[in-house]
Amino acid sequence: MSGNTAAKFINSEESNFFAKLVVFAIALPLILMTYGIISPYDNFDISRSIQAQDMQLQNVKDRLEQSKNSKGKYSNAIKTEIDGKSFAGDKAMAKVNSRLIELKFAEIFQFARGIFPPITAIGAGASALVALLLLAAGNLIGLSGRLKLRNELFLNNFWLLKLVLPPAFLVQIIGLGLSIIGAFVVFGTGFITINPWVNIYIQAAIIIPLVFVFAIWMWRSTMRQLKSIKNLFVIENQTVIGQLVLRDDAPLLWEKVDEFAQKLNAIKPDNIIIGIDGSFFAMSGKISIEPLGEIVAGHSLYIPLTQAALLNEDEFWAIIAHEMAHFSGDDLEYSRDYIPLYNSLSHRFNSLANKKNSLFFLLKPCAWLGIYLLEQFDEAAENFKQNREYIADKNAAKLTSSLALARGILRFSANVEPIEAALSQVNLLNKNLPPDMVIHAATLAKQTQNINPQSYLPAVQIHRFYLHPTNGERLENLRVAVLNLDAEIVIYAEKYFPQYSILCQRLSTAFYNFVQRDAAGYQKLLIKQAQIIGDAQKRFYNYSKLRGIILLLFGAACFGAIYPIMKFMRGHNEKTMMMGAEIAGVVLILLGVYYLLLALKPFMVLEPDFVFIKGLNDKINWGDIDDLKISKGYGINTRFYLNQAAQFPTKKQNGRIRLDGKNRIISVFSNVPKGLNIHKFTAILKRYHKAYLARKTLEKYDLKISDN
Repeated sequence: MSGNTAAKFINSEESNFFAKLVVFAIALPLILMTYGIISPYDNFDISRSIQAQDMQLQNVKDRLEQSKNSKGKYSNAIKTEIDGKSFAGDKAMAKVNSRLIELKFAEIFQFARGIFPPITAIGAGASALVALLLLAAGNLIGLSGRLKLRNELFLNNFWLLKLVLPPAFLVQIIGLGLSIIGAFVVFGTGFITINPWVNIYIQAAIIIPLVFVFAIWMWRSTMRQLKSIKNLFVIENQTVIGQLVLRDDAPLLWEKVDEFAQKLNAIKPDNIIIGIDGSFFAMSGKISIEPLGEIVAGHSLYIPLTQAALLNEDEFWAIIAHEMAHFSGDDLEYSRDYIPLYNSLSHRFNSLANKKNSLFFLLKPCAWLGIYLLEQFDEAAENFKQNREYIADKNAAKLTSSLALARGILRFSANVEPIEAALSQVNLLNKNLPPDMVIHAATLAKQTQNINPQSYLPAVQIHRFYLHPTNGERLENLRVAVLNLDAEIVIYAEKYFPQYSILCQRLSTAFYNFVQRDAAGYQKLLIKQAQIIGDAQKRFYNYSKLRGIILLLFGAACFGAIYPIMKFMRGHNEKTMMMGAEIAGVVLILLGVYYLLLALKPFMVLEPDFVFIKGLNDKINWGDIDDLKISKGYGINTRFYLNQAAQFPTKKQNGRIRLDGKNRIISVFSNVPKGLNIHKFTAILKRYHKAYLARKTLEKYDLKISDN
């Protein structure tokens, strides 16, 4: 790793994630293991001290018993010293008996302290060992990908990992849970047994319930998290918005797909699903078709009609042939087995890693380890994913033509932006949606589409689960030069999709219903964000008035000191001291006036549409701000990142403002505003920014803030 690469890694988010992983999955268990190993030595010394004390007290008790007279009294001649005090006779016997009972309690605690250190050491050691082995396995997986080892080896490793991870996580959770319980018991009982003959009843009454409650809580937490492990490896259903196409509904479509499968020696799809959004894809596993929630299994081919309407017939079938090629060879195993489980695990591990609930803290190291392992698999799969696309392209080109596939690849990329622009209208409860989104998207694409093929060569098509190679790389693999995209699109859809217009309208309605189900909640969120500030203006001041008043008082005190100097300090550097008092008084008063003026005038004013910063000629519109960040140093630095379309402001005076026109950054240096901390200040700024954006979004769709 070069110096620059190492520096980038150290300062990156990746390094922070890896540091957390190492600390909580390895370092913490190793610390607990060390504590479990060394605590018996301390325990041995305490046990010897208790035994010595017990023997000494037993000797005293025996001597007192022998001195007992006929009246049942003990001789005052036998004395013993306990807790620095001397006792004799009956008081000595009572004190000895009380202390012996306390020592019996101490022996019980010592017995517990003898049981739990091995549990702590073994549990923590097993947890750390599992984490180390999994990290080593992850690094080997990543290395195998970089060395471009055989695909079947990569897939076998993934299924081996699937078998190993559940028991490994069980060991890790149980081991870490038991070690924490053991360490807490050893540490807690240690308070009592270190000085077992001092206030043992009071200590036991406080510490034993705490240890017991913590142990029960930890045990319940461990059991809950063990139940979560079994759900990690259940493959989630993938969701698409669309409609299932049966063989009787579109016989020509199915006939063509079956023909491709036979010629490619590929598995025939069990399902064909058509929808409005997304990309063409072929996958295996369970799919939930929304909005009806119909679940299908097996091999499925998905066709987006918005894209199909913007491709010529030969381009459309070339892309279908490419997708069908994924149902053959190693690609079939990858599509059937690897992709569904990989994406399911990735989603679940990330969900666990982001959980705020404290009950899941034992699962965090497992989740981080899982994410790390999946990232290594993803890196190892990178070469495989690229190759599978190239192979699918070549097989599809043999079946159709290289030119048709190349044009389809470029035209697909040209269609993405206008289709997304059309579909984005459904993000809110838009009252004016077209009845047929397919026709609407096609019309918008034809009006705005850039048909210059050069501009789409660097583009990367986004598969449902990963990124394709760039279009340029795919065309180079097909050995096709850059093509023109100005050929007229010939309508062919009705040939393969009976009652095509009705079908498009039905799919459009289904898409609207599904998306707007979430859009209703999104609209409420926007209204809440817009309402939270209303028309309020917020002013921020650098300092409080108190600082200026205190400085003025000190300045006045310096001038007040001149009279005692004149009266009592004659002949003792009188002039020098008077001059010093006058200078100090003037400086303090000037500073006091300065701070009072700062306290009277805000350095920043927030309005619903603008932010005013003292020292700038112009207000800044919230819509011109892409992002804002606040860092702490000598005071705070508030940075506003303006977008390229914004008019960059100018300074009207030199102050604590820095303008970076090249990077479009305005930096404001100040103290934390009066009455706030840095977190509250940041939250207020972001609240105003979000409120402006929410208000503009609502206005765009003619939705009122008062809407319910």
